[in-house]
Amino acid sequence: MLRLQLSDSSKKTLGWASILKLPTKEYDLSTAIQLCQLLFGNFREALEGYKHLILAPDGNLNLLPFQILPLDETGKHLLMDEYTISYLGVGRDILRSGIKTERTADVPLIIADPDFDLASEQAHGQTNELLAIFGCDRLSRTQSTGFLGEIVAQKLLNARLYLGAEALETHLTTSKCPHIMLIATHGLFLPDSPPTPPIPNLIDPKTQIPKLKLTNPMTRSALALAGANTGLTGGSLPPKAGKGVVFAQDIAALDLWANEITVLSACDTARGDIKIGEGVFGLRRAFTVAGAKTLVMSLWQVPDPATALLMERFFDNLLCGMGRVEALQSAQDYIRKITVKELRDSALGLEVLKELLELKKLSADTEINCQEQDTPLEHPFYWGAWICQGNTDPLMT
Repeated sequence: MLRLQLSDSSKKTLGWASILKLPTKEYDLSTAIQLCQLLFGNFREALEGYKHLILAPDGNLNLLPFQILPLDETGKHLLMDEYTISYLGVGRDILRSGIKTERTADVPLIIADPDFDLASEQAHGQTNELLAIFGCDRLSRTQSTGFLGEIVAQKLLNARLYLGAEALETHLTTSKCPHIMLIATHGLFLPDSPPTPPIPNLIDPKTQIPKLKLTNPMTRSALALAGANTGLTGGSLPPKAGKGVVFAQDIAALDLWANEITVLSACDTARGDIKIGEGVFGLRRAFTVAGAKTLVMSLWQVPDPATALLMERFFDNLLCGMGRVEALQSAQDYIRKITVKELRDSALGLEVLKELLELKKLSADTEINCQEQDTPLEHPFYWGAWICQGNTDPLMT
């Protein structure tokens, strides 16, 4: 219930007047307050003196970002204001921190703003049955993910940056293990409800064998890369584009044991099939099995411009020597408290305001019906979906 309230982006709160009116998002705090009391009320005193909580949730609690829970009736004082909170897929994963590897990491890898309509010259129109299975229309490019990729590439030494038609599956699946990895795109997740009758595009016409076994949770979580629209609708892709998407089972087969941190700047990347006592099967489990020491991911469909702004801040914090979860929570707090004036002062901030106001163009001096110190992104929908799983130490660069 709480997660659905926080992740609801369907309610329109924007109004037009003689000047632009900035929307304010609100939600009922009572559920969150009751949940926090239920989960932490009985042992808050036992946590006195501790600042870092490592949580290995079970069941549906895997879908809850604990740091957004309010500690008082006002809803302004949150768990993240008192504690640094990181996560484990399952409790035994804490033993992974002691595993040493002699593998050498390659330079950082950044894949962002894929051209989802990439196709070979032989491609022709197809139905969108598989896209419909994943619950989405044709995927649209988001300019803010390209901004983010370019910004982060400038911050990381010798980073390999692949944008647009070069944001290919093969750059992820055939490259040497990167020290740092950022993938900024759309995430796809299909709940455990295989469609009936069988979808033609999922059946190999020669062998009649399913191309994609939807009963396997590791084939129902994916990242969309260049050519995703073409591949998911049965079109023809250039050989170097692979399938146009990379599934969790593809990730699990990679060697990422030298990877220090992977950031999945995409929607729903922390979701998957919940197995009691075993965590979440999907991209979340795949990157852990592949060896990534730290994974930053989202629990619901996140707004692209606000996410790009959050991630820019996160990488700044990380490269300044903050611990990994501290860098994330500090970035979340930055988005939570950012003012209209501060948004006006950056290119990504203007993209955020454009999305809030549903405008195609916006200049820094456009008149908006609000105070310069208003905080339009205070609602957890804009920043609360992100969690940090795994190693939380400062990044050695």
